[in-house]
Amino acid sequence: MVLAPRQTGSAIKPLVYLSAMERGWTPATLIWDVPTSFPNGTNPPYEPKNYDDRFHGPIRLRPALGNSYNIPAVKALEYVGVCNFIDNAQKLGVDLQDEGCAELGQPRSHGLSLALGGGEISPLEMAAAFGTFANQGVFNEPFTIRRIEDRNGEIIFERQPTDPAAGQVVRPEHAYLLSDILSDNNARQPAFGLNNPLVIPGHRVAAKTGTSGTDRFDVRDAWTIGFTPEVVTAVWVGNTDNQPIGEGQSGTQVAAPIWNAFMRQYLINRAPVDFIRPFGIIDVEICADSGTRSGPGCRSRLIERFAGDQPPLDSSLDFIQNVPIDVWTGLRANEFCTETVQEMGFFDILVSGNAEVLLRERTVAQQWLENTGSGQAWAASRNIAIPLELPPQEACQADTPHPEIEIQAPAEGTEISGIVDISGAVQAPNFSGYQVEYGLGA
Repeated sequence: MVLAPRQTGSAIKPLVYLSAMERGWTPATLIWDVPTSFPNGTNPPYEPKNYDDRFHGPIRLRPALGNSYNIPAVKALEYVGVCNFIDNAQKLGVDLQDEGCAELGQPRSHGLSLALGGGEISPLEMAAAFGTFANQGVFNEPFTIRRIEDRNGEIIFERQPTDPAAGQVVRPEHAYLLSDILSDNNARQPAFGLNNPLVIPGHRVAAKTGTSGTDRFDVRDAWTIGFTPEVVTAVWVGNTDNQPIGEGQSGTQVAAPIWNAFMRQYLINRAPVDFIRPFGIIDVEICADSGTRSGPGCRSRLIERFAGDQPPLDSSLDFIQNVPIDVWTGLRANEFCTETVQEMGFFDILVSGNAEVLLRERTVAQQWLENTGSGQAWAASRNIAIPLELPPQEACQADTPHPEIEIQAPAEGTEISGIVDISGAVQAPNFSGYQVEYGLGA
């Protein structure tokens, strides 16, 4: 069964997030874990659910991966693109063949469920892929025979070592960040608890579980894959005839204890070895809620790790944003509207993706915040008013109509006293009223 392709369940998620990191995501990237429908061709929309049947609102990549939440992983794959992910997985020794990607650039055999283990991968391939993280991003193709000698000691065959430069398929910074997340027991605590079988006392180990099946009555594959800088171990539990393994079983329940027992035995009497931190890793204080750099309005702060050339978003992109607005049109102000501009505060929904995804994410996030008890509680705990006041997405254009205003009397520079008659003219669409402001002047 080591070579037999099996559905991986959530064990595939680190590879998905790696692809997202290679396209700009960071451990602090914010993902909205809320009810979401994804287009699915001529089929009904794809509506993934989390293992705990709950939605967790805005969540950073680190806890999203640590707790193995499904909806954020699907959104990460959507951001990357299925065919791009299949190409990325290939460099880690994972072969997810899809003729549609090769022929048309569009997947034929796989969809977004690939992020949750909808594809089939052998335990050996998974071990090699995770071993790349343990090996600072260098991929080593698995082999069983290192050297063959005849009875006279003559070498008949000897495997040549991998050239580290040629095998460097993942940036060391990304390999380290994923190892750091997968070994962060605090990050996975909400879903797994602190006392879980992915912990080896005295050693820092990175691990990921996976479970495949249509529901809790149809579990067919249970996985745990984990590593230190010295060893990677992949455990798969299932039936060779693909029959269910038992109601309610999971990678945590049946595969992780086996993995834990082996790793404990291997690591006994061995000195702890930490993951090598690349020179390009930086520590930055961020806002825990938004994942941006901490700013004046941040209620909870923490230190997160980043690749130096992929720092967190600026604090100006936090949830609460001051946006210049043209008060006449209600549009975002720019060079086409400069006279009636006012800075206004809005709650903004931070997402990554194209314009279509951006619109959908703003919609589903707003619906969760305004229409669900958990969303309303999240907003209330952060003093965010409901209903939300979101910033306009459109900005002024060169042909945006603006009012033409003229004060006709008194004339400019006229000295006045007593009761003064003021007259003027306005040309503007939908004009409904006016206000005169005056002062002492300079």
